[in-house]
Amino acid sequence: DPQCMDLKEEIAAYHGLSPEEVLIGNGSTELIYLVARALRPRRALVVTPAFSEYERALRLAGISIAFHSTSEAEDFTPRHGLDSLGCDMVFLANPTNPGGALLTPNQLLPIAEVLDASGVYFVVDEAFVDFVEEASIKTKLEKFSRLVILRSFTKFFGIPGIRLGYVLASPMIIRRLEELREPWSVNVMAQAFGRACLSDLQFMARTRRVISRQREYLHDSLSHIDGLRVFQGQANYLLVKLTQPGMTASGLQRMLLPHRILIRDASNFRGLNE
Repeated sequence: DPQCMDLKEEIAAYHGLSPEEVLIGNGSTELIYLVARALRPRRALVVTPAFSEYERALRLAGISIAFHSTSEAEDFTPRHGLDSLGCDMVFLANPTNPGGALLTPNQLLPIAEVLDASGVYFVVDEAFVDFVEEASIKTKLEKFSRLVILRSFTKFFGIPGIRLGYVLASPMIIRRLEELREPWSVNVMAQAFGRACLSDLQFMARTRRVISRQREYLHDSLSHIDGLRVFQGQANYLLVKLTQPGMTASGLQRMLLPHRILIRDASNFRGLNE
């Protein structure tokens, strides 16, 4: 099934959309590159700190890039300015990665309205939104013809080696993506995993409850440690700033590893440091 029709129909039904608004790929990273290559904006805006593959995909496609840096003072939450740099595509993760900040659909709506009216593609990476599904902007696809939503099975379902993701967008955009998509990119095992994941509603509900509870516990526990500033994330990770002089992310990572605790050194994200 090179078109992944069975899985496409199940994804569409799960989100209340039509199969013509769904494109499945070999992980959402493949789809980031496909979006850049197929839609080919002249200039793209990336909201930072952000997943590095946005920038890499745009550069490989020969697209000029501008950056909108969110501030620590606002918990790295994008508030304004996404329409001010003369770009015709905007990449925004929601929840943000690595900050974990979340914009509600009501907060995203005015951004989407301004961008759509200006003819700007709005690419919203919802790789982690399964943890807060009600925050998805998917219900606005009918309203905004240039809205592109990236989704991933990897994060919520814990299947990184399977490589499975998908795009939600207007039928016109989906057709453009399909024209440049590599054939046979999604194997039959990945398709079977995807269908199994979508059918396990009990797992989804339990995971959301557990992650929400454990995230709050971890946030509260870390906040009581001197030398740490913990940002209030809404996904399954927390961004932590080291405020103790001399302490670095790479140094802390080395210290914790013998204790079988692995942290992500976020210093290589544009806009962050050690």
